[in-house]
Amino acid sequence: MATVSQDVEELTSVFQELQKILDSKHAHLLQQLYRLHDEKRKQQETISTLRLELKLSQSQSQQLTSRKQEYKDLYLKSREEIELYKQELKKSQRKIQEYENFYKHLEGVESNLAKQLEAIQNKEIELDEREKRLQIHSEDLNSKKKETDKTKSPPDEQKRPLRRRSSSVDGRKRLPKKPQYGVIHPGSITHDTIQQQFIEYYTKHKRQYGSLLSKHGKQSASILCHIMQIAFDKSKNKIIEVVQQTIEKKQTDHEVIKAISLLRKSRLVLNNEADILEIKRLFLLPIYTKEYQGSPGGWEEKKYAYSILLNSSDINKHAICATLEKEVTDEVLKMLTNIDHIIADMVKKAAQLSWDMVTLVPPAIVAQPLEYYDEWQEKRYSYWKEENTDQALIYYRPVVFFSALGHVACKGEVGNILPTDLAARDSIQLPKTQPLTRPESLKPHNPCVGDLGKNYGMKRLN
Repeated sequence: MATVSQDVEELTSVFQELQKILDSKHAHLLQQLYRLHDEKRKQQETISTLRLELKLSQSQSQQLTSRKQEYKDLYLKSREEIELYKQELKKSQRKIQEYENFYKHLEGVESNLAKQLEAIQNKEIELDEREKRLQIHSEDLNSKKKETDKTKSPPDEQKRPLRRRSSSVDGRKRLPKKPQYGVIHPGSITHDTIQQQFIEYYTKHKRQYGSLLSKHGKQSASILCHIMQIAFDKSKNKIIEVVQQTIEKKQTDHEVIKAISLLRKSRLVLNNEADILEIKRLFLLPIYTKEYQGSPGGWEEKKYAYSILLNSSDINKHAICATLEKEVTDEVLKMLTNIDHIIADMVKKAAQLSWDMVTLVPPAIVAQPLEYYDEWQEKRYSYWKEENTDQALIYYRPVVFFSALGHVACKGEVGNILPTDLAARDSIQLPKTQPLTRPESLKPHNPCVGDLGKNYGMKRLN
């Protein structure tokens, strides 16, 4: 029994120790289980966070891919633009080189013009001295003629007044005589010679034929005005037609291409009709301005293009002047019942003079503005009434402009009284019109010609 009790106690103690061991193991296992559970929970949280980050990374990757494609497209587009800019740069460099060559050419022309101007000035001095000697000789001849007239009275048709230079040229020298026919003659037909020839045209015909026309009941001044205006309009239409044919038929000619490029500079519409319109603008007068404000944009280019087209055109002045003379004669026949040798001479001289006007560079213009300005017209007092402010102007001499810039070469002569209102004024003594002179305010008239000079780059055409 004692042994059994001892064994039971030993077993009990062993069992208690085992129970303690099991309890400690159980507590340790529970701790490990709790720790593993916490670690699993943390791992799940980490996995969730990583999944969110993965989704965010995928969206960012897609955005980066789209941006990469955009940048790639932008890069390709930039390369294309750079290539275009390089091409434009090459074109600009070629144009700059052409302009530099052109400016060098202009400098050479300017130096030549300066030398020619100096030679002309020396020639003017020489001609002034010669003119003084001729005036002295003329006075001697007049005195001798008066003495001869006292002793002998020749028939009227043999009385020839000594041809003297008109005093209306403001004491200037007589410029070289215009050659007979020829489209453009460098150095001979200029704006100054056209001005003088127009003045001489009126003074000569009024002096020679004024009395004869009055006997036939014709007003010489009015007829001269109509003939000159008709001749200029016909010449203007003819030269525009010639230029148009040159542009259409010689589009492969180097000089014509150069002229067209000048006309189309800074212009959006690029066709032949617009080019002809640019040429027509050389014959249009601007709105009246009190003072000259400078040349409009593209003025020098238009003048240069016009001179090139004149040189490149096929012009036979003999045939053109004959055609103009016939056309003007047909128009004059609509006003007069018949044409005698007086009118025929006026028509012939008007056709030649107007053709020389339109072939100048820039072309001179004959016009009859509708409004009165002191700088443009002068009053014919015998046909003028200050109260007739609403009456349309009646022209007895048209206005001649050096160019479309509006500089006056010769003032027009106007009235505002209708012929039916003249009977009541026959007994009134009215002052005569002023002499035909160049306006003092427009001397010198170089601005109307411009930097390219008169007849720049012209060649002789037959």
